[in-house]
Amino acid sequence: MDLEQFQGAKFSSYLSFLLQSGQPIPYNSDLDKEIEPLAWRRIVELQLVRDLGLTASDEEVISSLASQPFFQTEGKYDPEKYDTFVNRDLVGLLQGRISKDQFETHIREEISIGKLRQMMSQTVLVPPRDMQMAYQLLNDEYNADYFLVTEDLVADSVEVSEEDVRAYFDNSPEAFQRPEKLVVKYVKMGYDDFTDDAEVSQDRIDTYYQENLENYQVMDTNEVTVTASSDTNAPTEDAGLAITYTPVEDVKDEIVATLKLQEARTRAIQRANDFVYTLTPDQFGRAPSFEDTATDMELPIVETPPFSEFDPIEGIESGLAEVKGQALRLYPNPEEYFSNPVESDNAVYVLALVDRIPPAIPEFEEVRDEVEPIARRSAISDAVSAKAGAVKAAIAESENPTESLSEILTTHGLTATETGLFTAREGLADATLGREIRQSVMMLNKGEVSDPIPTREGVLLVFLKEYTAADTSNFAAARDELQNEIRYQYASGHYEGWQEQLLKDAGFEPRADEVPSLEEGAAEEESPEGEEQSS
Repeated sequence: MDLEQFQGAKFSSYLSFLLQSGQPIPYNSDLDKEIEPLAWRRIVELQLVRDLGLTASDEEVISSLASQPFFQTEGKYDPEKYDTFVNRDLVGLLQGRISKDQFETHIREEISIGKLRQMMSQTVLVPPRDMQMAYQLLNDEYNADYFLVTEDLVADSVEVSEEDVRAYFDNSPEAFQRPEKLVVKYVKMGYDDFTDDAEVSQDRIDTYYQENLENYQVMDTNEVTVTASSDTNAPTEDAGLAITYTPVEDVKDEIVATLKLQEARTRAIQRANDFVYTLTPDQFGRAPSFEDTATDMELPIVETPPFSEFDPIEGIESGLAEVKGQALRLYPNPEEYFSNPVESDNAVYVLALVDRIPPAIPEFEEVRDEVEPIARRSAISDAVSAKAGAVKAAIAESENPTESLSEILTTHGLTATETGLFTAREGLADATLGREIRQSVMMLNKGEVSDPIPTREGVLLVFLKEYTAADTSNFAAARDELQNEIRYQYASGHYEGWQEQLLKDAGFEPRADEVPSLEEGAAEEESPEGEEQSS
């Protein structure tokens, strides 16, 4: 397997990760460690998908997209929402590294993998006892009180001294490590520098106009148009709709500007290629310096301040992701210290490495103001956990917790909310904490309180007031549905095990040296001497 295929699998896994989170997540070394095993699994999935002949039709892709609520308006598929998502939202998430075709290929692969998972799930057997236990868990009836210990209950009482701030830093200084930074210099071939010299003939204008005629269509619903039938190429009438075209003379200035920009871009790229070619060492390892080449070609050099993979680059406004991607691939040797030409919307750049500043843990004084609010939040979190623990202990130690619950909560400044009768299958009206409450009551006996449960809203405690065992008379009617649900859950675990087994059967072993991350692009690193690269 070549590196390009592996990088593609990593990119698809990263895309799935982003779509699930719905927010930009910078690609760094920590995320790369999570993505890499997912990429290997995706590779074996897609290989078996191909071996089994599983595919996804265009209709299935369209149906999948149309079924997504965020592509709908009033319950119907809205192509404008889809275009906005792919061309703006998704491009933003991925910093411009995806097209609509790539996204739809990803969806097609996901549908095919879903079919594979479905096939696997049908081979999983569900023991009758498991179905009976699941039925009871889903249909047992509960009534509980729940209460939240929140930060506002303890924040005013928490004090963080200078010693506490220093201790927090000393306990985990690596949390404040500064990432690797780069300093680069670059030359810029702006398209504007070549626009004035670009010449556009009338023939080129006419050719461009004809090749892009659909862009100059004008719809007129007051007339009848005569068009060509796609089947017979014979004229047919389409009543009420006429298509005319804006005369070429009316759009000539627009076309000239477009063609001049194309010509300028071509010249800028050629000049950048000449620059790179000049920097390339000959067979004896000789090459002029970046500075000498820039001087000979009369190009000014700009040096950037230090920047990390998460920072903007001063002076680079357009094409930042592409420029940064090339910069991260630069290394201090004669063949890798300069980049290939990097195109943006308004210029072409050639970069050269000045310095790579390694990651470093700063001195406490440098980050003291950054550490203080984090240390305070940590102290408040500890206080919340301590208060929740004290409340649980008071309830657990009470001889009659059901009757003393209200008094205990009042003492600690808490108020209980009653769930009302519910089952795990029906769920709770409180969607925010429903999952946590539902899971906790299944582990409790009547009159018991749960362990503290961290949530976004605070630390949750649940007290089970009432419990009624499920009525098993309806078990037979629910059997098939239960079997499918349990089979799907079991299949997930079996599926991951199957993926690992396929990798093992293929002789795959993780490499000791790191596989290049997505940010490192396609630059392949050599394995340590004497060690084979797995593929």
